[in-house]
Amino acid sequence: MVKLTRDELFRLWDQVAGRRVMNLSDSEAGMIVTKDSPCPFLMPGIGCKIYANRPESCRTYPFWPEFLASKDAWEEEMDRCPGMEI
Repeated sequence: MVKLTRDELFRLWDQVAGRRVMNLSDSEAGMIVTKDSPCPFLMPGIGCKIYANRPESCRTYPFWPEFLASKDAWEEEMDRCPGMEI
């Protein structure tokens, strides 16, 4: 599960769309990417549309300690994230 802060999300949307296309209230933390709520920047057959400018959480994902701890943890995360198969 990748988490983006509100500011990271706005910066990326501005970069890709040329304008802000999402309106999050100040109380919302940003975006959490899961299998049921996939990353809007992950394009089928293409990959990450913002790869060169992706946020820190995306740069290090999925190589986080909790997923590297065991093969089971890695495989469980693969079930949650279609992007790990690219």
